[in-house]
Amino acid sequence: MCCGGQCGGLGLGPTCPGTSCADLLAAGQSANGVYWIHTGNETYQVACDMESDGGGWTLLMKADGTGEFGYDAAHWRTADVLNESDFDKLGGNAKYASFNSLPLSEVKAEFPNLPHVMRENIANRRTALVNFDIEQELSGLWDNWTEAWPKEGGFKRYGFAIDPWGCSSRVRWGWVWNNVGCCCVTSDAVSGIGTNRGPDVGGWASCCTDPGGREGSYPTFVLMWGR
Repeated sequence: MCCGGQCGGLGLGPTCPGTSCADLLAAGQSANGVYWIHTGNETYQVACDMESDGGGWTLLMKADGTGEFGYDAAHWRTADVLNESDFDKLGGNAKYASFNSLPLSEVKAEFPNLPHVMRENIANRRTALVNFDIEQELSGLWDNWTEAWPKEGGFKRYGFAIDPWGCSSRVRWGWVWNNVGCCCVTSDAVSGIGTNRGPDVGGWASCCTDPGGREGSYPTFVLMWGR
């Protein structure tokens, strides 16, 4: 772990950045904390989780359900940053440079207040900025669902940037539901991250949920990680 003639300092300053938290972990930096990485044309700080689920996770964004990251928010489509020096993991909204420029193989969402974890693979080493703007229906409909959120038994679709034609519900990562099986025009429920109805993170349903689902508005806090 040598850099610039000094050993032990990879990722500890802007002159000796890693390329990701996974890169830093492989090089021997095993402590959770804030490090420096370089991706694309940028050198910037990131929060690293070096312990859970094999470690090497880079914090991409956080959202608290107060509306900052609704489906149509510019954060999902433009390379902006928000509160980029705020690495507090207990609340708030932030979008980091890692969301825009770090190539990813997997993404993980932690909901510490539930508690609950969602995890999916990312195709083609996309950045989060690219991935969450491409509609992708995923097969694990129930793998990441939690009873803290609504569900309905008719129309149901899960994945990234879910925006079915004519549907009244949309979500950047999660589920849209309807009690009617044919279509989504009258969707009564949506849940996940980056929703267009109710809280931007959590779940919302106006009616007609299945047993085990919940009606009403259920905002929550999320930390999104990638590696």
